[in-house]
Amino acid sequence: MARLLSVSALLLLAGVLLAPLPAAAADSTLALRVLDLHAAGQSYSLQRDAFTAEPSLLDAELAALAEHSDWRVRHQGEVLLGWRHNSALFAEVAEVSPSFDRRGQPLFNHDVFLDEDARPAVLERLLHGGEEAPVRAALATALIGLRSDWGDVSSALLHDEVMPRVREALVWSMRRAGAKAAVAGIALGLADEDSGVRAAACRSVGWRSDGADYAAALLGALADEHSEVRAMAARSLGWRHVAEAWQPLLPLLDDPSADVRLHSLRALSRVDAAAAARLGSLPSLQRDPDPRVARVAKRLASSL
Repeated sequence: MARLLSVSALLLLAGVLLAPLPAAAADSTLALRVLDLHAAGQSYSLQRDAFTAEPSLLDAELAALAEHSDWRVRHQGEVLLGWRHNSALFAEVAEVSPSFDRRGQPLFNHDVFLDEDARPAVLERLLHGGEEAPVRAALATALIGLRSDWGDVSSALLHDEVMPRVREALVWSMRRAGAKAAVAGIALGLADEDSGVRAAACRSVGWRSDGADYAAALLGALADEHSEVRAMAARSLGWRHVAEAWQPLLPLLDDPSADVRLHSLRALSRVDAAAAARLGSLPSLQRDPDPRVARVAKRLASSL
């Protein structure tokens, strides 16, 4: 039987996976200095440039940071080496303007953002570029697939990210992350204070091949105070064919939100199409004021 993860279990696992490293993890003076640089505010670029130009700091010392246990140290070491030896690439990533999709949302689809070597530059701009939430969300999306550890880094970023739009992009990326990163990232997403982030976490689960493992967390999200979260939880439960969702979904057929009614009815049809076609509420749902709900109900009724 699939392992069902509740929100509390997810959070417990996330705490284990993403807990701050002990002081011993930053076991060198250079690592401590690099962590200070990572945490720098508005003076970041000035400090970085001074660090990069420091003649006593050898490339070999920076390269050795790649073995450090803290991703922030590894990342910052790569950034310093990048600005030393591949400054044109880093400058291009830092300066390029986003394109825009049909909805007017920014995105970074430039060739440079497909270059694996650009990953530390993209992450640096996300962390220290000082840009508005839509652009930073596009940068977070651009990280997907850039090196094998992108999912772990994206999950870690959720801890400290203050912009809900960016957290939403990060947790939505968990649909393609490895299992370990997804457990941590989705846990944070489902417990987020912002409803858009919680809804993105529910959507992410639906896209995952192991999504049924999160059934308990999704079932809990059916009671969320925000309709978008309830709707996305219902949709993902249906996509993952979670049998345990049948009873909890039934009351949502009377939800005041049309989206919740729609996704709940669709989910029930995916869990058990024959039983959904015999629902006692189906006649009234065929007269639902939302035409989408009415169409699904009529299609189910005609399948008998």
